[in-house]
Amino acid sequence: MESGGTELTSDELMDGLNDLGLAIEEKHGKAPQTTKFLMPYFDTGLDCINGGIECKGDCPDTLYPASENVYQAEACGSVENTMNDKMDDVEASVKNYLLNMGGPLAAAGGLLCFVIYWQIVRKQSWSACKFWGIGAIIFVSGFVIVFVPILVVHIGQKVDCTHYATIDSGPNDFYVAYGINHKATGHATYSSVNAYYYETLSGVASSSSEATPGFDGSAQVYLESDNPAAKYLYAVHFSRNCTESGLGTKYCLDVPKTGDMSLPKGGHIMFIGRMYIDPKTGAGPKANETIYDMLKHYYD
Repeated sequence: MESGGTELTSDELMDGLNDLGLAIEEKHGKAPQTTKFLMPYFDTGLDCINGGIECKGDCPDTLYPASENVYQAEACGSVENTMNDKMDDVEASVKNYLLNMGGPLAAAGGLLCFVIYWQIVRKQSWSACKFWGIGAIIFVSGFVIVFVPILVVHIGQKVDCTHYATIDSGPNDFYVAYGINHKATGHATYSSVNAYYYETLSGVASSSSEATPGFDGSAQVYLESDNPAAKYLYAVHFSRNCTESGLGTKYCLDVPKTGDMSLPKGGHIMFIGRMYIDPKTGAGPKANETIYDMLKHYYD
């Protein structure tokens, strides 16, 4: 597994990555959406050829993990309208039930519990079952009368996938891609994270281990200087306007709306990592030996 050489084990590197995620949320607050980069489902282009699969990016000198956010948006969006229509009716019905029927049913349930207890437990002298009988009756009645409607209301909240893979809700809409600088760990000779316009799979912004400024020093914006994992990590921001978002320009990339390399307003954004040539093998890093990046999305 990928590690920090002789300085950090793989588990310690993972702990550092988790620390970075917590530090990001300590500064920006709880992220509405946190997703991970997905392990590629193929090792080399030969797997794709043998399976008749159009993999894209299937050269065996590179590993291309992709962010999960856009797939979440697609999966959620496919059921959004249907769910929201149904939940409108469910939510209204449950609210009416709680307001109009909650009190009478609670009273009826209490009376029912007392009658059952008196008729079955006391009258039959089932003293051994007294404690458990009362507990079971009260629990079942309380659950049916009170908790089931609450659960229905909770589960029935409207689905809102509007911002899952967009970047246009306002100045406070931005992504933080963070993870391992795979060049720093010796897992690759080059490492990058790239924003893409999903509908055309065209790149719109990129940061890497070779860029200036790039990965180096970016994790230290969030982590303490004495954190041993910091030099093996990176944290890069993507925003429509980094200055307006208050993220600065050193470790933040603007995502343009127009031009040859752009993401139009409302378009879906996804992120792809690139790792070229593991120097130990002369081929792309192995998928099952790589620690994958994470993505936090903040929006209004």
